[in-house]
Amino acid sequence: MRGRAKGHSANRYRSVRRTARSPQVSGTSSLTRIPLVSAIGSFLFHRWTMHLDYSQSLMDPYRDIAQYYDVEHSDFRDDIEFYLNVVKDGPVLVIGCGTGRVTAALLDSGLEVWGIDSSPSMIGKARERLGQDSKLRLVCTSMQTLSLNRRFPVCILPLNTLWHCLHREAQIEGLTAVHAHLTARGTLLIDVSNPLTMVDRGAEGEMRERFSKNLVDGVVRGSSAAWDDEAEQTLAFSLTYEESRADKSMLTTARLRLRYLYRFELELLLRLCGFDVRTVYGSYDLDPYGSSSPRILTVATPLCRSPRADGD
Repeated sequence: MRGRAKGHSANRYRSVRRTARSPQVSGTSSLTRIPLVSAIGSFLFHRWTMHLDYSQSLMDPYRDIAQYYDVEHSDFRDDIEFYLNVVKDGPVLVIGCGTGRVTAALLDSGLEVWGIDSSPSMIGKARERLGQDSKLRLVCTSMQTLSLNRRFPVCILPLNTLWHCLHREAQIEGLTAVHAHLTARGTLLIDVSNPLTMVDRGAEGEMRERFSKNLVDGVVRGSSAAWDDEAEQTLAFSLTYEESRADKSMLTTARLRLRYLYRFELELLLRLCGFDVRTVYGSYDLDPYGSSSPRILTVATPLCRSPRADGD
């Protein structure tokens, strides 16, 4: 995904300090959503985007903020080099593709890509961004209910996508579905923030500006406040977007909750779902993972074939 992890926040949702493309806002609203990559710390964003608990997929928490998500994260490329260096063959399955940032980079490199997201609004923005391409497939579905009837040599869960699974059942169902869609020698890449370094507990509840970007005829600013429930391992966010144009101003708010994972918790979860963890990096520069690392970049492969999908 991106290649950097030191500095610019790169997670769709990064925790208390963590922290979207061309807005044409049609209304204001308060919703429960999930993704934002650029972060205030080093990790807010990301959901990912799409990786929510399937029980939430019946509604679209990004309905009113997808355009801002796109504006906020359109320039983020820290993780791109990492993915392009690891992914050599397609088709590639991107779960939590959001508005198509990572998908676009993979397409530009000549790879066939399937982008999956549970948000109709995010998928809609991705279609606008990517247009028609014979090597592109975009599907609106949740990770837990994934059923594509084919296998992929590579699957990517970018920027805290896995954090959108708020319950253990959703995590297990989602990763089991991913296992069923990987070839026997396939590779799974998961990018999440390191909980040990993501939270600035002294700033909990403080509204901080995440980004400010100029539009053709105005400016949009995004702010957020976050609360960390350490016992539940969840982060609650209050997001505010202010769009100012010559003829109007628009204030849009959203609320969302993510569940973070620690390194060995993630490794155990992957083993439970049939994966073997091959490598864990601590940054997009592929530094070894340590307690002060900004990311947990996990590379895993299937332990055995899954009976849930046909074909190779």
